[in-house]
Amino acid sequence: MVLAGLILILATEQLDTHMQKQAQRDAANIQLQQLQARMQAIFHDVVRDTEFLAQELSTHPEYLDVLDSSDLIAGFNPHPAVFSTSFSRHLTIVYAHPPIGNESIIGLDYTRRIEFAAAVRQTIQGRSTVIEGPVKLQQTDRKGIVVRTPFYDSKNQFLGMVNSSMDMEALLELAGYRPQDLDLDLLIRAVRPDQPSLYIMGSGKRFNKAHPGVVVNLTDKLTWELRAVPALEQGKLDRRADVIRLTGTIVVLLATALVTRRLSVWREVARAGSGVSLYLALTMAMLLPMLLLIGVFVGVSYYKIQRAGVQLMQQQAAEVTDQLSENLAVFFDAPRQAASNAELFRQGILDVSDPSTVLSVFLSQLRVQPHLTFLSLSSTEGEYFAASRPPAGEDRSLRVLTATIENQRQMRLYWVDDANQPSQAWQNGSADFDPRERHWYLQAKTSGRLQWYSVYPYDGNDERGQYRGRGIGVSAPLFDDRRRFVGVLSADISLIRISAFLQDKMRESGGMAFILEQDGSLVASSWDSAESFGDALQSVRRQVWDSDHPALEAAGLAMAEAGGTSGNRLLSVAARQHVVNWQLLQLPDGPPLTLGVILPRSWINAFNYQALREISYLSLLFSVLAALVALYVAYWLTQPLGRLDAWAHKLDAGDLQAAPPPKTRVREVSALMDTLHAMARRLGDYTADLERRVAERTQELAESNEKLATLSLTDPLTGIANRRQFDVVLHNQWTRACRDSQTLGLLLVDID
Repeated sequence: MVLAGLILILATEQLDTHMQKQAQRDAANIQLQQLQARMQAIFHDVVRDTEFLAQELSTHPEYLDVLDSSDLIAGFNPHPAVFSTSFSRHLTIVYAHPPIGNESIIGLDYTRRIEFAAAVRQTIQGRSTVIEGPVKLQQTDRKGIVVRTPFYDSKNQFLGMVNSSMDMEALLELAGYRPQDLDLDLLIRAVRPDQPSLYIMGSGKRFNKAHPGVVVNLTDKLTWELRAVPALEQGKLDRRADVIRLTGTIVVLLATALVTRRLSVWREVARAGSGVSLYLALTMAMLLPMLLLIGVFVGVSYYKIQRAGVQLMQQQAAEVTDQLSENLAVFFDAPRQAASNAELFRQGILDVSDPSTVLSVFLSQLRVQPHLTFLSLSSTEGEYFAASRPPAGEDRSLRVLTATIENQRQMRLYWVDDANQPSQAWQNGSADFDPRERHWYLQAKTSGRLQWYSVYPYDGNDERGQYRGRGIGVSAPLFDDRRRFVGVLSADISLIRISAFLQDKMRESGGMAFILEQDGSLVASSWDSAESFGDALQSVRRQVWDSDHPALEAAGLAMAEAGGTSGNRLLSVAARQHVVNWQLLQLPDGPPLTLGVILPRSWINAFNYQALREISYLSLLFSVLAALVALYVAYWLTQPLGRLDAWAHKLDAGDLQAAPPPKTRVREVSALMDTLHAMARRLGDYTADLERRVAERTQELAESNEKLATLSLTDPLTGIANRRQFDVVLHNQWTRACRDSQTLGLLLVDID
């Protein structure tokens, strides 16, 4: 019965979980249908606007030369989902709307961008609108979708394309998909009849496992399949399972109690006031040690799980630290490799007097080394030429920074096209920028060798605030082919970019990573946004134990107390456990840095909770089984005694012929039963013999009494009745005559 109850409980739990998941899938399908309708409308409007612009340019090709002042742009109101609308002459972008924020794509040459080659070729050959995605938007380095429509002149000669770019996240948000508000993960697959499927969001494995969703028809040759994976709240499912299990257990126990209500234990419990029965004593004697063992098992298991959790946390923190250290080694190796360009100056391949060529080489190097922020040349005359990508902001496109004597050392920031040519427009930066006053210049000039320089603040002071924060890098003196000192080459990486890198790596674990200098000053941290951290560093350098974050502060204090270049400690911050692991991050010939990783206990709590939950249920199950076993064993042991007691009561009542109870497998009880049976048999025999003797004596006494009565009423001489007999007979006859109203005669005879 108990087994059947357990099976029923598990089946009910599985059914409830299935129903909950089905309800979530139904809700997800409704959300998908709403998302499909909005997304279909957005793409319809964007394609319509893009094709309208292309049609206008086909009709009026002259607009392409004066787009910034044409009526076409003046009256153009792009869809809110469109991030930028760009126009290309043949395969080179010549204009983008809005101009501000899209300077980096002016001059983009599609012939140099292999990632766009297939879509551009399909657009031109198909002479129709093509939707491409996902692509990395150059302006923001974020995932986006591009709608391309070609336009032609009256002779069907290809003139160019209109490109409407949409930020993927903004597009989905406009369509109504906000992950923080919807309990689902969206999966998107692009399907073209002549090409393999492309997974835009999510992996192919997850997509194929998800239930079929909806289809968004973008063009005649492109559809998007949308599927959703409900974000199940495991805690909610666990709570429902707990209710089902506990309720089911109570019902099973009550049913078991009702079925076994005739067992002696219930009567014995009810009579507990008269003393402790053997049944109850045996049950408690077996049950209490079992419960004690189960309690010890639960306690030891809990302790081991907690200990294993801590060890796993420490091991995981050490592994994460090792992985980050390897990744950061590549990150920090970029400036050192870039600074090796100093050899090109010594060999005469590059010349300080030819900054255009130098900048072209620098820009090419930055294209293949995405971690670099600055690669600069500082001349002995105090002129500055740098290739860079902004350390802050969303626009990560390449820039050229110059501060020349001709411009009174006014810093100018130019955008760069695919041919490494600076834009016509620029932004102003710091005034009177003299690199010879910077510590990285002085260090290289003084040391005369390639060497790391310490953290320093950027002072670009650009209008859009993209050159802020601090950096660290390598500087090297430059010598020409005659071994004359001609300037300094520097290459560095932004602390904001390092912080963003740490933040990206620690996103899944929910932990925190940080880098410290030897004095405890923070170099980078994954806490908060990278740019907020950069803004904080711009104003003041903070030591880790002065951090606003309590876990960082506690980690800094623990590291300072422990000392050494590596270690592992448990922390308690706001009643929550954390583990911090740190190790030396040694830069070749550079300042010693410390890499630290903090992992909260919460990331492993789910594992511990699930394990403890299962142990608790197993303990409850074992406790119930132990109680049932104890009841059954006690019943099996004491039932013969109960029958023996009932038989003894019959014997006590005098029923010596009562049948004895059946044999039992309990040897001692069986021997006691045999002995009692033998005693009853002997007592019966003795009683029967005694009764026989009593009967004989009674018969003899009766005969004696009869003789005495005869002698008392008979005259011994004559043998006839005497006077006593006469009186008795007279009294009887007189009484009868009076009762019947009859006469009575008396005859007197005297015999001599």
